Order: sequence, then C-alpha cells, then structure tokens
Amino acid sequence: CTKRSSSLDSGSPPGLAPAPRITSNLYLGDVAATNSHLLLFTRCISTIINISLEVVNTLCPDVGYLRVPVMDAPTTHISSCFDSMASKIHGWGHARSDTAALRCWGEQVPTICLANLQKNNSTSLAGAHAWIESCHPIIQPNNGFWQQLIYYEYKLFSMNRLRKISSPLGMTPDVYENELRVMLLL
Repeated sequence: CTKRSSSLDSGSPPGLAPAPRITSNLYLGDVAATNSHLLLFTRCISTIINISLEVVNTLCPDVGYLRVPVMDAPTTHISSCFDSMASKIHGWGHARSDTAALRCWGEQVPTICLANLQKNNSTSLAGAHAWIESCHPIIQPNNGFWQQLIYYEYKLFSMNRLRKISSPLGMTPDVYENELRVMLLL
C-alpha cells in the first residue's frame, strides 16, 4: 500500500471517521473508524487490534484482526497484555509492512497505548499521557488501570514520575490536576 497524501496523517479525510495517529504505525480508532473500509485502505491499515469484550470484529478484506478480550473494569489485570502488545506493535513498526489500528470501546485501548509508549519510546507515564491526549483529547483509564500503569512505569524505569493526588473523586493521577481544579470551580 502506498500512502496517498501526508494530509491523511493529521486527521481524517472528509467523510471518514476519525482515527488519530499515535505513532508512525499506530492509530487509535473507535468502532466506526475501524469498520470503515475506506479509512483502512486510505491509511494502509493492515491490522486491527480489538481490545474489548463487547465489540465484535467487522471483517474487511486484506486486514488482519487480533482480538484481545479485556474487560474495562478496575479489577481487570490488563497489565498482563502490556509487554506482549508492545512487542507486537514494535515488531509491526520495524517490518514497516503493517500499520495497526487499535479499536477503542472503553479505556482498555488508551491504556495499552500508554504502556506501548512507555516501553517502545522510553516515555514516562506522564509523558505518554500527554502524547496520547494531544492526539485523542479524552483518555481516562480507570483507577485499576492507572495503578497497573504506574507499576509498569516502575518496572521499566525503576522510578515513578507520575504521582497520585487526593481529590473528591478519590486518589487521582496528577495528570488530571488542572481538570479537577476547573471542575471544583464550577
């Protein structure tokens, strides 16, 4: 597949569902985006990673599907997927033949993207959150996922740069500190 235009990298072509680019070979797409044959073809997406229990794959010719059934619940052990998913995404990036689109239903997919950026780009958890938030403005892993991401950051770098702060919602990652202040003012 040959890229049609560099304008495709900074948003969706007119009439297509959005699928923001996270890295050179990784897009974050919702169900509409990952079911759009035109978007998949235009972006040369050859693999869809479906990380949910709820969403069923809608098959598109010439696209591979990897289903990772993970529930969006604070008690789900999503960290068991971090290393294997980061390795798969990294491998596709080196092969330069595959582009993956992660299917977003709940917060499982952004959580996997955060783990991927930490491992494959040596990015801190706070830095990974800022990176993804700049591409996809609303990402809010549940508290259980945050705890696992914090532990993963420690496992990778032997330190944590993200801290948790007390809020009316309980202990919250400090990346939400400004949003909490605004919310408390309303």
